[in-house]
Amino acid sequence: MVNQKVAARLQVGPNCLLFFIDETGHETFADKNYPVFGLGGCAINSSSAAAVIAEPWRAMKAAHFGGEDVPLHANELRNPTTEQLDALSKFFREQQFARLAVTMSKSAVLPTGKTPLEIITGSMMNRYTDLLRRVSPEPNEVAFLHEASNRLDNAIEQHFGGTVAEINGKMIPVHKGLIEKSHGLPELEVADFIMHAAGRRAVQIHRDPATPFGKDFIVVFQSNPILSSYIHTEECSKDSLRVG
Repeated sequence: MVNQKVAARLQVGPNCLLFFIDETGHETFADKNYPVFGLGGCAINSSSAAAVIAEPWRAMKAAHFGGEDVPLHANELRNPTTEQLDALSKFFREQQFARLAVTMSKSAVLPTGKTPLEIITGSMMNRYTDLLRRVSPEPNEVAFLHEASNRLDNAIEQHFGGTVAEINGKMIPVHKGLIEKSHGLPELEVADFIMHAAGRRAVQIHRDPATPFGKDFIVVFQSNPILSSYIHTEECSKDSLRVG
């Protein structure tokens, strides 16, 4: 089952599709050395979250990163050993959960009056709508869980969907929740690694679109292509903003 504190607060059932969301970069491209922005993360049915993500992730940390409760974030991983990199690769290759990410670089051409955050969230909604049609068993509710951020909390709440979603002609409830970083949820740490790989790829595309895929991107997004989706936006027209 999903983390009990989260499940109790959101009151989700055993067949809820959980989206754990993280960001990379800054929505106004404030960092000139990292001129990209993106949202994404992982998705898993609530009844499978513990067995597929949380337990294997904690076991990997216990064996290779100093303890199952030690925080693990991609941008803080300095000089990882070959053994640690192999352990991370094994986790992302073997565990069957969805990985989604949408990124954009500072040079992206957007419709007049549209912000990067609006475009990114709209594209993410398209990704999750498509995923809803492909997952099994068919979920009867959806929950978006995002790590609390003073900078983005209000914007995420404003742009990230309504209170219902449609799947195969049926309307199902949508929940939203902000998770404090101190909770150290494995699923949010996994989302962090997914967005780290997506952000690195976005920077590569921004600098040279011909750059080959990095090893981390291949492991995260190409080891499970059926349940993976990565989109990088360099140009967006009004016609491409539709969600559905």
